[in-house]
Amino acid sequence: MRRLVFLSLRGGPRIVPAIALLLVFPAWAKAQLAWESTELKQTAEAGSYQTVVHFSFRNAGGYPVSVKKIKTCCGCFRAEADKKTYRPGETGVIEAVFNHVKMSGVQTRNLTVVTDDRNSTKRLSLTLTIPKE
Repeated sequence: MRRLVFLSLRGGPRIVPAIALLLVFPAWAKAQLAWESTELKQTAEAGSYQTVVHFSFRNAGGYPVSVKKIKTCCGCFRAEADKKTYRPGETGVIEAVFNHVKMSGVQTRNLTVVTDDRNSTKRLSLTLTIPKE
């Protein structure tokens, strides 16, 4: 059986701020970092042993977000944020370095960015085509 819930404004002026807060809250609850791309595909320069890529983002939320940790999948792939905390509207970059000595063909590496935005995580991926020497 369905029940309908009606909101009464008889509570006076105190109920209006509460309703306004409920209407605005979903904007706060959404994910904070808006990524330009979460998957990058590139080809390494012939004869190179290292490739640097950048994952760009913007804090699209209404409060600061801090990068707590960046986890990479292996020792040949490392990553670092350009700073720790990003204010609303501010942009940032995660720089990732893939050392691909003695590798060839298509290689995929992943990293996970952990933020303080309710401990949210984001998986980022690099697919690199490495030419044979």
